[in-house]
Amino acid sequence: MDSGISALFSWQFILFALGVSVVMWFLRTILEYIFPNIDKIKFWSELCLPLLPPTIGATVSYFATKYAYPDGLNSLSGRLLFGSVAGLLSGLIFRVVRGMLKDKIQNFVSSQQPPANPPSQVIPFPTDR
Repeated sequence: MDSGISALFSWQFILFALGVSVVMWFLRTILEYIFPNIDKIKFWSELCLPLLPPTIGATVSYFATKYAYPDGLNSLSGRLLFGSVAGLLSGLIFRVVRGMLKDKIQNFVSSQQPPANPPSQVIPFPTDR
């Protein structure tokens, strides 16, 4: 696999993107609590929401110099690009990881529970003949 593609699917990238989605979730939750009708404002929904995750990713990557970036990302420009792409894909990665965890949990729970309708033994009803 190409080194760029392997860096894109590395644990560092996935963890960074999940971190950006957590920061974005906190920000949205707080702002939508303070301003209940903010989702109806075009500036918020069409400009801020799409641009905030890559901006958060780039900002975090600027300050997080000790993060375990993939090999070869030692420069500031590489870290900024890594953070902005992780931020851009953070929503998608969050949905994929959540779906995978949901599937794993459902499989675990279903394997631990007995079947809902266990097979019953047919007992003939006595008749008076």
